[in-house]
Amino acid sequence: MVFINKSTFTRVISKIKSFSTHCLGLLLPLLMLLSAFKVPNSGNENAIKAMFIYNFSKYFDWTQVNENSDFTIAVYGTTEVTNYLKEITKKKFIQGKSVYVKKASSLSELSDVQMLFIAGHNSQFIHAINNSVYSGSLIIITENPGNHKFLSHINLIRVHDKLGFELNETRLKDNNIKFSKELSGLASKFY
Repeated sequence: MVFINKSTFTRVISKIKSFSTHCLGLLLPLLMLLSAFKVPNSGNENAIKAMFIYNFSKYFDWTQVNENSDFTIAVYGTTEVTNYLKEITKKKFIQGKSVYVKKASSLSELSDVQMLFIAGHNSQFIHAINNSVYSGSLIIITENPGNHKFLSHINLIRVHDKLGFELNETRLKDNNIKFSKELSGLASKFY
């Protein structure tokens, strides 16, 4: 049996406490980061949706965008995502272009748009876009749990209380939209 004196025992306990405090200090930010993508309320959910939408732009080929124009993201429907997108994209660039976020209320406002987020269940607008000249020239992002996901390129969904997305690879390929295969690896589902 090994005996240690009281001062050695106190030093060992002190080091164990210091180590556990240090580990907690390292793990706490990691746990906060992992829980950041849970969707506890609509304010956070809208902010996360806006981050997703902005980050999707990194996975597409934008070489066909007019070099003299801004990169434009439009939002159709009433949602706070618009405000969060405007805040996120301040002083940001997508392939060297300034980012402009605007609200859209009709097809005629989509001529200069690269990405379109359709908030809520706006099935008439989704069908109108798919029957228009814009259907193959912009990335369509929806948040519909139903069949409309097949009409969009990306559909935001909840997966076990977290925000995720479905990727419609078939539609992207049919529209001759070039995208990074990394996007497929990040998708919760793809078609």
